[in-house]
Amino acid sequence: MSKLRWIILFSLLIFLLFGCATYTSSMGFEKISLEENVNLKETRYRVILDEKQKAEEEARLAQEKLEAEIKAQEERIIKERLAEEERIKAEQLAEEARIEAEKKAEEERIEAERLAEEARLAEEERIQAEKEAERLRLEAEEKARLEAERLEAERLAEEERLINEKKAEEERLAEEARQKAEAERKAKEAAFAQSLAKARRLNAYPQDLNSMGLPHIYRPVDAPILKDDSFTKLDVLFIPLGFTQNIDTQVIADSVKDINADFIFITGLLSDRVELSKALGKDTVTFKNGSIIFNSSLIEASDTSAKFKVSESKDIELCIYALSEKGAVNAKDAASWVEYINAQSEKDCKEVLSSVESLSDSEVIYALSSSQPSSLDWSIFTPYQYRTDASFTISDELNKDYSDTYRATHFSEETDGGITFNSSKLSERLDFLYTKGLLEVSSTTLAVAGLSNNDIARFAILATYIVP
Repeated sequence: MSKLRWIILFSLLIFLLFGCATYTSSMGFEKISLEENVNLKETRYRVILDEKQKAEEEARLAQEKLEAEIKAQEERIIKERLAEEERIKAEQLAEEARIEAEKKAEEERIEAERLAEEARLAEEERIQAEKEAERLRLEAEEKARLEAERLEAERLAEEERLINEKKAEEERLAEEARQKAEAERKAKEAAFAQSLAKARRLNAYPQDLNSMGLPHIYRPVDAPILKDDSFTKLDVLFIPLGFTQNIDTQVIADSVKDINADFIFITGLLSDRVELSKALGKDTVTFKNGSIIFNSSLIEASDTSAKFKVSESKDIELCIYALSEKGAVNAKDAASWVEYINAQSEKDCKEVLSSVESLSDSEVIYALSSSQPSSLDWSIFTPYQYRTDASFTISDELNKDYSDTYRATHFSEETDGGITFNSSKLSERLDFLYTKGLLEVSSTTLAVAGLSNNDIARFAILATYIVP
């Protein structure tokens, strides 16, 4: 065995001997200490336990404090988050309100621009309509003048031809006259008898119209026409002649003779109505305030209305009435006209309502030449600058039970005025067709030759209905 190994073994032996001695000494010392200091150890143990409990309590309190701080921190964070959300929400609401206000302002601006553009277009249409009306009036006047010149030339030519023929025939007829005198006398007697019979059938208008009984029924045709029950369509023409004009009824008759209307309403002076009825040569019932030309079968007639049979199973009642137009004719301006209307309103409305109170509740057409416009026509949006939002009693009362044909068949008063009376001061719809129990198909105003003069332009109304 080497020297090194011996050294190591010796060292281990010494270490073991020293360890055993030390252990024995320690055990002996400990036993002696325990026996001598039992009370001291118990006291020390209690201190250690108290310190441990105190440490645990401090740890518990520290833990509770930490948890309270964590909870407070969490609550603070939650409050801060909620406050931030409220702030963001308030900002969003404010932004939305701002955007909505800007949008509304933009819409109002666009609407204002649209209304301004519509007003401009309406004014252009009004100006164009006035130009067209003026052109038509001038054309009608020129046509009437040329027609009058032509008729006068034909009359003069005819007179000259008759004079020449008379001169050529005088010598030949002188001898024949003596031989034919008796035959001519007999022929005249026969012609007179035939004319008398025809006059009785025609119920001709008397020479003195003031002596004529009303209603008066003029029958140059006396051949009633009945329509189909399954689809009964009526065409109606309303011609307001007026009470202040000098008119050529023959020109008017020539202008409307091609309009195959089932009924023609006429208002105006009695003499003008009679002459127009004669010129048209159609069956006519004449009332105090108007006339109705017809081709249907007349059932009965009262003071202001008449009933007609239009098909085998369908009847219709027609009524016509006219008020004075002097307020519109003599008006200095729109304001003075409205004052006149207000002054006459109660009286005129009473007259109109009296004329319709006896009408039936079935199929009715009521033609009215009024002294005032319709409330449906007056608003601030029409192209007529003098108009306002106004109400007029006659139209208000009639619109309760009757339908205004022109307003029912046209889009609005802003674009479709339906003017029947046009002077330098006023452009108004003073002539109306009101209905009950009928279907309005269409209506339009017509420029009729001879109906207007240089001061006042008048227009007729043509309407189509279906009798259900």
